[in-house]
Amino acid sequence: MTPRIAIAMPTYEPDPAHLRAAVESVRTQTERDWTLLVHDDASTADVRHMIEPYLADPRVTFVRSADRLGIGGNWNACVRRTPAPFFQFLFQDDAWEPHALTRALAAMDAHSSVGLVSLAHAYQFDDLSLRLPIYDDVLAAQRAIGSGFHRGVDVLRWWIERGLRPNVIGEPSFVCLRRSVIDAVGPFAEDLPQFLDADMWARCLGRSDWFFVGEECGFFRVHGGAASVKHAESGTGMTDRLQAFERLIPLLTPELRGVARAARGNMLREMVGKFLRRVSNGRRTAGSPTSPRLRGASGQPHFAKASRGKRAAGKGAMFLIGYIVNHPLLCTRALLQAVFHTR
Repeated sequence: MTPRIAIAMPTYEPDPAHLRAAVESVRTQTERDWTLLVHDDASTADVRHMIEPYLADPRVTFVRSADRLGIGGNWNACVRRTPAPFFQFLFQDDAWEPHALTRALAAMDAHSSVGLVSLAHAYQFDDLSLRLPIYDDVLAAQRAIGSGFHRGVDVLRWWIERGLRPNVIGEPSFVCLRRSVIDAVGPFAEDLPQFLDADMWARCLGRSDWFFVGEECGFFRVHGGAASVKHAESGTGMTDRLQAFERLIPLLTPELRGVARAARGNMLREMVGKFLRRVSNGRRTAGSPTSPRLRGASGQPHFAKASRGKRAAGKGAMFLIGYIVNHPLLCTRALLQAVFHTR
């Protein structure tokens, strides 16, 4: 029998205690009509063994990929394997309050045009040094917009004007999706590892409305191995965001296309300026032995090499070269503006 909501937990080398806490938070939901798929992306650890006791519940299943699918590939595999009217991720490090699903589904039931319901949540930092501005920016943006029902096109315009940042819709663990909207907009973009959630949210907003539940419904754990931390350092998120803009613009109404093109120009100028600063800073710090200590995805500390900035700059350079070929006038303008602003 098809459940009311399908929950998917994509895993890769999870912390056993965090994983079990996440599964337990599903089992304690006041909404009982759910299924949970734990979909492991070929971890070397025995993830099935970690959750073995929970598999006695017929609502909980486990699947392991034979080969690594990557972040987007694993997410899309989760979506394909979980047919239900509503869908939501819960990541291996996160946890819900018991009322989370009840609040999300109540909003969906009350508004048939809503395709996304976002749930307010806290950020739990393993190390306070990891408290990057992006997390406070999300909370501030959500407070500014306010809880309740919002027209998707209005939120999308607001978001585009700000360059699709911060990720006001939120992390996937706290976004409930209507299946019909997922089917309409297509899968997650597997080639945008840092921006695939925001890219999906933007496409959904073009097809449906949004509801924000302002009551706190769980926590999102931030550790040194988190993708948001790694990509904030490398600058990958900015290139992914620009690519997402390029794909989004043709899907927009003529009015929103103009808004998006203006925002893209501002973003490109910022991207070029950031790249120039990275190159300059990389030359100055080439002799540094190490950069600050971070905690890896496994929870074990490691040291990030100082050459990371150079590698990120090289990747950014390759992306810009390809973009310049396709948009020479736009890029020339952005370059001139960036040089002017960085002097």
